[in-house]
Amino acid sequence: MPMSFNTALSGLSASSTDLSVIGNNIANANTIGFKFSRTEFADLYSASLRTYSGARMGTGVKVADVVQQFSQGNSNTTEQSLDLSISGDGFFRVTDVANQGPSYTRNGAFHLNNNNDIVNTNGQYLSVYQSDPKTGQILGTISKLNVDQSDIPPASTTGMNATLNLNSSEIAPTATNTITASGLRLSNADTVPTATFDPKSPSSYNMKTSTTIYDASGIAHPASLYFIRTADNNWDMHATVDGVNGFNGSVEVFTPPTGTPPATAPVKLTFDPNTGTVTTITPPKLIFNTFKPGTPGFIIPDANNPFEFSLNGLDTSIQSGGINWKTTTTPDYTPLGSTAAILSTATMPTGTFDPTVATTYDFHAPEFSIKDSSGATHYINQYFVSDSPGSYSWSLHTFVSDTSGVPGVEVFYDPNYPSPVKVTANADGTLNTRPSQFEYAFDPSNTSSTPPNPNRSDILKFSFNGLQSYPDAAPKLVADGNSAKVWTSPKEGNLPDPTTYNYTTSTTIYDSQGGSHLAAFYFVKVGSNAWDMHAFVDNNELNTSGTGSQNGTGSPVRLTFDSNGSLVSKASAPPPPTYDQDGNLIANRTQSVPINGAIPLTAAMNNGTSEINFKLDLDSMTQYGSPSGVSSLSQDGYATGHISSINVEADGKISSLYTNGKSRVLGQAVMVTFANIQGLRPIGNTSWGETPDSGEPLLVHAGEAGSGMIQSGALESSNVDLTKQLVDMIVAQRTFQANAQVVSAVDNLTQTIVNLR
Repeated sequence: MPMSFNTALSGLSASSTDLSVIGNNIANANTIGFKFSRTEFADLYSASLRTYSGARMGTGVKVADVVQQFSQGNSNTTEQSLDLSISGDGFFRVTDVANQGPSYTRNGAFHLNNNNDIVNTNGQYLSVYQSDPKTGQILGTISKLNVDQSDIPPASTTGMNATLNLNSSEIAPTATNTITASGLRLSNADTVPTATFDPKSPSSYNMKTSTTIYDASGIAHPASLYFIRTADNNWDMHATVDGVNGFNGSVEVFTPPTGTPPATAPVKLTFDPNTGTVTTITPPKLIFNTFKPGTPGFIIPDANNPFEFSLNGLDTSIQSGGINWKTTTTPDYTPLGSTAAILSTATMPTGTFDPTVATTYDFHAPEFSIKDSSGATHYINQYFVSDSPGSYSWSLHTFVSDTSGVPGVEVFYDPNYPSPVKVTANADGTLNTRPSQFEYAFDPSNTSSTPPNPNRSDILKFSFNGLQSYPDAAPKLVADGNSAKVWTSPKEGNLPDPTTYNYTTSTTIYDSQGGSHLAAFYFVKVGSNAWDMHAFVDNNELNTSGTGSQNGTGSPVRLTFDSNGSLVSKASAPPPPTYDQDGNLIANRTQSVPINGAIPLTAAMNNGTSEINFKLDLDSMTQYGSPSGVSSLSQDGYATGHISSINVEADGKISSLYTNGKSRVLGQAVMVTFANIQGLRPIGNTSWGETPDSGEPLLVHAGEAGSGMIQSGALESSNVDLTKQLVDMIVAQRTFQANAQVVSAVDNLTQTIVNLR
C-alpha cells in the first residue's frame, strides 16, 4: 500500500512539473527570442537482487529532463535598423559593462545608449569585430561597438566615369562646293553700268542675289552674287563672302590658283542668244582664303586649306528679254501658261511709249500666236513699261496682228476704254492685280490704232491668269554645303548657346573643402565619326591639352570613332588662335596631343580651395545610330556628411550612413554557434550560457560555418505555439487529476483495512 501512495505521488509531482513548464511557455508567448521547453518523463521500477525481471513492478514516474526547443521563430519587421533577427542557426554575443561574462541570445532588440554604444534592453553590449577606421576593413579584434557621431570629411573629385552614346545620325558639316541657281533672269534690255563695281553701290551692277554657304567647319557665310551686263549675252559676276561672328563687311572671292588676283577678277558668263541658257562660266571655280574675324577667339577658315566652291550649277540660269509664254491653239479662248514671267528692272524707259522704239518700254515679250474660230492665225506682241524703279507696277500694251513681226493693233481688257492695262506684283513674285481676259475682234481692214469692232461674232479671247513676276531678289540660289553645330566660346558667366552643340550632359563635382561645382560636357559633331568635347566647370571652359594644368578659354578634346561606332582615339586641342581688336593674329594654335586612357582635367578654384584635378574616363562611350544619351555618369568626390542612420547588412556589417550619400563601416556583429545547443544553460533574459555539454562557442561571421544571416529591422518572435500549449496543458491537468484519483483509491483501501479491527 505505501508503494501505491508513492507511485501516485510521483505522478502528481511529474504532472505538476509539466504544468509548470507549459505555464512558463504560455507566459513567454510574446517574449522576443524565447524558445519553448518540453518536459521529458521516465518511468520508475522497484529493484531487488532476488526478483527476476518479469516480476518487476513499476513504482511511478520521474521528470527526466526539461529540454528547450531552438526552432526558428517568426520574424516580425520593425522600423528600427538596430532591431536584428537571425534567419537560421546562431546567437548574438553580448557582454556586461565590464565586457566580461559573455552570454548568448536570439533577442536582437538593440539600440544606442547615452554613450552611443550598441546595447540591448539589459544594458549588455553587442560584441562585434572591429574595423579599420580609415579603410573600413574588418579586423579580428572583438569588443563592444561605439558609433562615431563625427562628420565624415569631404573628398575632392579625382575620377569620373561616363558611359554614353552619341547619335551617329547627327549632321556632319561639309563645305560648299557647288552653287545652283534656278529662276535666274538676266535681261539683255538692261543697260551697261558705267560705274566701277562696288557692292555698296546698286548703280554699279544690274542685279544681286544671295545665299548661305558653309566652310569645312560648318560655319555659315552669307554669299552674294552681283551681275553686271557688259554686252549682249555677256555678263560679269562678282562674288563676295560676308564676315562672320561679328566681323562686318565683305571679302570678294577670287579665282584659282593663287586666290590673290587684282581687285577686279569677275567671273565671265556667256549666254546662248537663242535659248538664253549659260554656255560658259569662266572660271567655273572660286577660292576664298582671306577671311579674318574681328573679335578674338572666333574660328576662321584655314588659309592652308582653301575654301573652294564651284559655279557649275549656274548653267541652269536663263537670260530672258522678259516673258516666256506658253500658248495653245484652242479657238475662242486661249489661257496663257504659268511660265510667263516679268522682270522688274531698275532701268526706266524714256519717252512716250512707241512699240517701234525700244527705249520707250522695259522689254518686248517674245511674239506668240493664237487662232480664231475659222483657224486663221493671229500674232500677239506685248510691251511692258515700268511705272517706277522697283515698284513692281507696269503698263501692259498688247498688240494683235495677222502678220508676224508687225505690232498691229493695240487691244484692251475693256474695248470701250482704250488705255494701257495696269499690272502690279507683290514682292514675292505673285501678281496683285492683272487682267483676267482680253477680247479682240479682228478686222483686217482696220489698220488704225483704234480698237476693232467689238460686235463681231468671232471675238478672240485670251487670259493672263498665269502671269508671274520675278523681281530682282526672286532668283533662288541653293548651296550644297551642310551647316553643323558651330562652337563659339560663350561669354563669361553664360552657358553655351544650344545652337552650338549636339548633346550635353552634366554632373556635380567637389573641391577639397566639399564645395559643389557643376561640371558640364558639350559634344559637337565636327565630321564623319569625329566629335569635339568641351568641358566646363562653373561655366568656365577647361583647357584639355593633355596635362590639365589650367583653365582656358576653350580647347576641346577630339573624339574619333571607327566604322563600328567604337571610340578609337582621343586628342586634346590647344586653345584657338587669338586676335587683337583689328583682327591681327596674336597666337596660333599648336599641334594637338594624343590622350591615352582617361582625360586629365584641372579646374582652378577661386574660393580658397585647391584646384580640382580629375580624370574623365570615356572609354565606354559609343557612336551608334540611336539618340544621344548617357547610361551612367559617376564621380568619386563628395561633400561633408552628417550621420543620418545606421545600416546592418545580412552578413552583420554595421555601417553609418551620412547625408552626403557616403557610408563608413564600423564593425561586424559576432555570430556564435555551438556543437550542442541543447547543452546551453538558460540564465534568464532570453539568454544562455555555455556548459561543458554545449561545447566551446565558435565565433564566426553571419552566413559562415553554418550560422544564419542577419535581417535588419526585424525581431524574432517566440517560437511558442500557443494552441498546442493549451492542449498540452489540458492533458497535463487530466494526468494530475488521474494521479489524484489513484491517491484517493489507495486511501479508501487503507481505510477499509483499518476498519477490520
